[in-house]
Amino acid sequence: MGVDKPNIETVIHYEVSDSLENYAQEAGRGARDKRLRAMCPLLFDESDLDKHFASLNRSKVSASEINAVFRVLKKQKSKKVTMTALEIAKAANWDIEDSSKDYDTKVKTALLELEREGYLERSRNKVRYFADAVAKDSFESLYKKFEEDNIDEDKQKRLTLILSALIGRGKPRTVQIDELSYLLGFEREEVAAAILQLKEWQIINDSKDLSLYIKKSALKRYEVVKKIEFFLLDYIKRLQEGIVSMRSLNEALIQNEIIKQDDNKIELVKEILKLWRQVKNSFHFYRVSRQHDSWQITLEDYEALKKSLQTKHAIAEKVITHFVSKVDTGRKDTKT
Repeated sequence: MGVDKPNIETVIHYEVSDSLENYAQEAGRGARDKRLRAMCPLLFDESDLDKHFASLNRSKVSASEINAVFRVLKKQKSKKVTMTALEIAKAANWDIEDSSKDYDTKVKTALLELEREGYLERSRNKVRYFADAVAKDSFESLYKKFEEDNIDEDKQKRLTLILSALIGRGKPRTVQIDELSYLLGFEREEVAAAILQLKEWQIINDSKDLSLYIKKSALKRYEVVKKIEFFLLDYIKRLQEGIVSMRSLNEALIQNEIIKQDDNKIELVKEILKLWRQVKNSFHFYRVSRQHDSWQITLEDYEALKKSLQTKHAIAEKVITHFVSKVDTGRKDTKT
């Protein structure tokens, strides 16, 4: 947390820590002055524990996976190896795009086990993380900088793609440069330089403040997403279990006139189905073929999943309606 003050008397844990060790470390920010006593309450819900245990199950590592990591390290020519978790997972031929398998934690767990057994010794983690907040009207600001600083075409393309990737993530978390490097096909040094340039231009920054920019059309767009999600629920109910491709689901949306003929909602469909996995014992979804983008689906509890989606959308609709009502009618978007 980066807090080093002696007079903290309360440390509130907003959610369950990843481990008991992490909880102790976080709670250790309190009462550094030995004359004080600190309270360290932990806020949680049963669903938080379910997610936590699911995360632990995803991060379990087998003997074969430990061996795979060890083989990757042994293949390196130097005795001193500098590799990120992503690079090790790729070299071990793991499916790094399947979020049901937490490759990052698996790699780190495997390295920890190898270190405990004396097969290797780790030094300080050198992986760097960068900005996680994107400024309003970022592309307009970027294009303006291109003109002002006479940026060459290749650099313009690189900066535009990286900014697009940052905005497209839509997740409030920091960004790892080797992950962007892998996704976009640029060298890590190019990605790092581009991110630093964007920060210097104040197009991205390290702010943790939550800002929302909403358009008057947001409610209409939300209704489309809601319609897609409930169609998928009923469509998959008829399938119950089997292997489907994302392309076939997109075609089903088109054939049933949920989306327009030329619309491609494959990534949205994939994100929706991944989110369904968070509903306990209701839905299973994992990749079986990257080449054909086909996935195994199993719908175990239709009613539980439907109830969860109805609750989520009831809340979402009220929230979006509230924010849209605050939009200045004389402007296309607003900040709240």
